[in-house]
Amino acid sequence: WLKAFEKNETFFLNRKTVSASGYTVRVPRIPPDTTESELRVHFAALTGCPVADVNIGFKSGDIINLYKKRGLLWNKRDKIGNQIRYINNYKDTHPQGRAWPELRRLPKLMKRYSALTKKIKKCDAESAQHEASSEAITAYITFETVEGYFKCISMHKLSGLKKLCPPEKLKLRGQ
Repeated sequence: WLKAFEKNETFFLNRKTVSASGYTVRVPRIPPDTTESELRVHFAALTGCPVADVNIGFKSGDIINLYKKRGLLWNKRDKIGNQIRYINNYKDTHPQGRAWPELRRLPKLMKRYSALTKKIKKCDAESAQHEASSEAITAYITFETVEGYFKCISMHKLSGLKKLCPPEKLKLRGQ
């Protein structure tokens, strides 16, 4: 009974609950070097309503792919590190002693471990270079009130010609 009641009430409450995403506007095609504070000031002045939050979306697909690659390399290196640790822990106490076959694998594992470490460092250097050159492509502006949201939406409802040449007051830094 309680689960059914909770399910019905959750649906009702979710419809009636106001969240921050309800007051968020997506602004595509912003200048690449735009900052969050710049957008906050611009939209607060434009609508006359306070801005709760500003998030910028960056062109970072390459960085994400680098981090995925780095994660795979890290996992491989971690597995090899565990194998090395296991061999080092039992090399003196293993019943087979120096004849233990795993001991012969140790130099090869150490080489693979150091090679993976070099690849990870290379990925780190590449990602640092990409992060420095990432550019903003879109912004998400969240207003504190529904009034600010509707003012912003109504100001940006432009016809086809006005979208190509918007009014000066709507432009951020004249762009």
